[in-house]
Amino acid sequence: MYSIFSAQSHFSREVTAGVLALLDLPHLGAIASALAAGAAVGGCLPPMCEALAAAALRSIGDETHSSSPDRRITLVTIVLCALVCGLCAGVFGVGQKGFAAFALSCALLVGAVIDVRYRLLPDIVTAPLLWIGLLANTRGLFVPLPDAVLGAIAGYLGMRAISCLASIATQSLGIGHGDFKLLAALGAWLGWTALPAVLAIAALSSIVWSLSSARGNRLPLRESMAFGPFLALGGLVGVCLSAPGVYVLLR
Repeated sequence: MYSIFSAQSHFSREVTAGVLALLDLPHLGAIASALAAGAAVGGCLPPMCEALAAAALRSIGDETHSSSPDRRITLVTIVLCALVCGLCAGVFGVGQKGFAAFALSCALLVGAVIDVRYRLLPDIVTAPLLWIGLLANTRGLFVPLPDAVLGAIAGYLGMRAISCLASIATQSLGIGHGDFKLLAALGAWLGWTALPAVLAIAALSSIVWSLSSARGNRLPLRESMAFGPFLALGGLVGVCLSAPGVYVLLR
């Protein structure tokens, strides 16, 4: 009985300290500045997405790309980028880890936008993301380097195995190779232990989206859809869960 009350008291102290830290005025000022900076960066991402998509399409022989950024996607990107930047500043602080988390989040947003518009996750996005993740973890920024290497390997091979099983079960192509590489990149950033949670969030959110779209007659159930945005969502949640304070709340 004493141990239960002691654990509850410790949990209450940790939560109280976290709330007081969030209410600290300098901390709130940093978050507000991060929100503004994130909105500014978010406004630059849609043109970058179009440029990267054009380069990727040219590399596979498609010279017809001449699309301009969609206004709705631009607005959503600005809002999401601002929220993500504020969240990274609030969770990790304004420092090396907070900046790295925001950079990863921006790359995931870029990949998600390109995948939504063109059903494509180009190597020009996923390959640098993987190598930068390994480089960031050479000093254990998010996870130890061995965990990052195992995460990259497990992410790629695990997604390929899932794709093979899906192809056998559905007699279709299954999952695109860009998804293999994106999950490998997330494994390089977050480590192999984060991959089950990332995949679970991606799978559940894609099922919910597919069912809601089919119910609204927006997308037939058998119609293929981009999986990259759901992996990006799982990656964003994984980034937040990698913050030390989160484990205190989840204990």
